[in-house]
Amino acid sequence: MREPSLYEKAYIKDQHFPIQVSLKQFHYSGNIFNSHWHEALEILYILSGSVDIECSAEKITVNPGDVVVINANELHRGDSVDNEISYYCIDMSVAFLKGSGADLCEIKYIDPIVRNLYRFKNKIGNDKEVVNCITDIIKEFESGEPGYELAVKGSTYHLLTLLLRNHVQNILTPEECDNRQKLFNKLKNALIHIENHYTDKLSLDILAEQCGFSLYHFCHEFKNTIGKSPGEYITLYRIAKAEELLMNSDMNITEIALSTGFSDANYFSRMFRKYKEDSPSAYRKKNHIYK
Repeated sequence: MREPSLYEKAYIKDQHFPIQVSLKQFHYSGNIFNSHWHEALEILYILSGSVDIECSAEKITVNPGDVVVINANELHRGDSVDNEISYYCIDMSVAFLKGSGADLCEIKYIDPIVRNLYRFKNKIGNDKEVVNCITDIIKEFESGEPGYELAVKGSTYHLLTLLLRNHVQNILTPEECDNRQKLFNKLKNALIHIENHYTDKLSLDILAEQCGFSLYHFCHEFKNTIGKSPGEYITLYRIAKAEELLMNSDMNITEIALSTGFSDANYFSRMFRKYKEDSPSAYRKKNHIYK
């Protein structure tokens, strides 16, 4: 069975130094990454354009100069508001900050972060210290000069200090963290089923069964955890797939509607306009890059 793409293993080139800095650029409005999660802590630093990002059950809009913190195992997706988007992405395995022997810093701070007991705020705006720290990490990583690993590691310690002091959303007990992870692991079964069968007619009863929940319990927990009802999540997932085809294929609107799980082109167009505030044809005209 293939690894589900909802789980994304963050690309880290050197596993002996598990931090990766990459520049991301997009030249269209719409979905830039679909719902997924990963085990790495991820930092986004917005350079240009506006992006709507959903993290778990919250939606935030970020602009140039803003910082986004995506906690480990946090479901997230992003949609560009503008036609030109650029941002830096920093993926890190916080465990690389641990030493060979446990000291006070590791026991008191690093271990709880690795265990996801600290949940950081997703959006950070107007914090020059955080931005300066991130730009130092980017500059040193891209330079590759002798000792850059030391500089990056030092700046990462500083960044985590700033996050711990000023940007903690909540602190979980080990039991709360375990319960949250168990619930998410169950709901992932439904998310993976949607991913694998979005082109088919989907039954909420079957999705609930995938999670081992009653229909009522499933819908309640899904909405609380994901931030959308199962039906709305399915519609948005299909629309994101349709966006890809509108940009990257010569399929007509009816073909795209049917190939992404919509019953007909009219219903597809209504849903697309509802969530994207544009018709499929208008969206294609603005963003079509098929050669």
